Amino acid sequence: MSITFITLTLYLSVLNIKGVFLHKCEINKNDSIIRLGLLSQYTSSKVILGALPLAVDYVNSDNRILPGKVLEYTAVNIGKNLPYEILKNMSDLMLKENVVGFIGPDENCYNEALVAAAWNLPIISFSCADIKVNNKTLFPTFARTSLGPPEKISKSVIALLKAYHWNKFVIISDTRQWSMDISTAIKALSHTNNLNVTDFQKFSDYLSNKKGTMDKIIEETYLKTRIYVFVGGHYAFEAFMIGLEERKILDEGTYMIIMINDEFSSNQTKLHLNNFHGYNILSRFRSKNITLNPKVYQSVLQIALSSPTKKLTNFYHAIREKAKEKFNVPFHDRIYPIFFMARAVYLYDAVIVYAKAATKILEENGNLKDGRSLMQKYVFNNTFSSKQGFDVFIDENGNAEGNFSLIGIQLINGTYRMEKIGNFIQNQSSLPIFKLIPGKQIMWNCGFPPNDEPICGFEGCPIDKSSIDMNKNFNQLFGK
Repeated sequence: MSITFITLTLYLSVLNIKGVFLHKCEINKNDSIIRLGLLSQYTSSKVILGALPLAVDYVNSDNRILPGKVLEYTAVNIGKNLPYEILKNMSDLMLKENVVGFIGPDENCYNEALVAAAWNLPIISFSCADIKVNNKTLFPTFARTSLGPPEKISKSVIALLKAYHWNKFVIISDTRQWSMDISTAIKALSHTNNLNVTDFQKFSDYLSNKKGTMDKIIEETYLKTRIYVFVGGHYAFEAFMIGLEERKILDEGTYMIIMINDEFSSNQTKLHLNNFHGYNILSRFRSKNITLNPKVYQSVLQIALSSPTKKLTNFYHAIREKAKEKFNVPFHDRIYPIFFMARAVYLYDAVIVYAKAATKILEENGNLKDGRSLMQKYVFNNTFSSKQGFDVFIDENGNAEGNFSLIGIQLINGTYRMEKIGNFIQNQSSLPIFKLIPGKQIMWNCGFPPNDEPICGFEGCPIDKSSIDMNKNFNQLFGK
């Protein structure tokens, strides 16, 4: 964030207060239209953008939401998230399109949240983990339906580590912003909970030779840890697992890997005992000409977002159709819903959260352009019904509370499955409580949880000097 951008934003805030911009925005040829601006980088999966017009259609079909009004939107590709691009795009949306709020952005959101605050307009992100926007003095009009700041999931990681007395571990993380935020939060929270991060390995998620990179990381770490915390994408994790298996590191059950990602858990992937050809049950990708032992996944626990409680297959298909229609995304059968479903649900929810908050403020004759009132009264410290099928609470900082599950391998009727086996229950303390689901157990590779280090430590057992001296004297006495 440059000083120039901050100064310019503050200047815009002053102009807003004086009415230089708002007098233009208040002139609306059709008072029945409420328009939102969609801010997206269009760099990840454009397919998820279909969730926005789908949500808008739902709002306009429900007479209980914004009665007498029509919700519309204007979408903008904010490019590389450069400050001048953000300012120009958001200015155009407000001055030319007369938007009264923003949905987005994905990835980084600091600049957008600052501009929206300067103009006192609400902004709800569907994919941003930036912790700085928690400051409600600077960002009073910002909220998010996505996973939220990194401490949310990092608390579940620490709770799991403490539950099994894993006090020493190595973090492996790719260099994407989301992954680095999570990893850094885990490291910081470890320190406050008297846990020891013995190494912190980073790798680029864009490397084509992930196998070679993982091999190097394994070689540098496996002799100084028994517990890994892996924060990264599925392809990299697959390469990591293959590298461990090739070295037979997991055979004795003395190692454990905790994997973290930002997708929903899924119980739909199976692993057949007699038909296993390198299918990574966590990543859903196939590795050609590689055979892995299913038992290695007994050394893997995955912390993931809890699965939706209702079937969303038709919802995902509708999103793809809307993406094709509104955003010109080519349809292909290989675009599998689970790859993008988490962010798609967050985007859909963001629109609904805004629409219901706008409904309430209008019922009380409030002003839609008063973002502070709209967010603080009707979004912060409120619960909304998510498309996932359960209620989600948005806290005083505008962060949606994540519901996390522990996923582990289970053998069911001769078939290995990744199943939900535990929950992280929020309470009044700083960490959630980890509990196994009744009737579920972790299939430990060696029958019990591994220790976080060998009995004699990673340097080996110290030599007993007294026994050495005794043997020396014995040999001298008997001439040996």
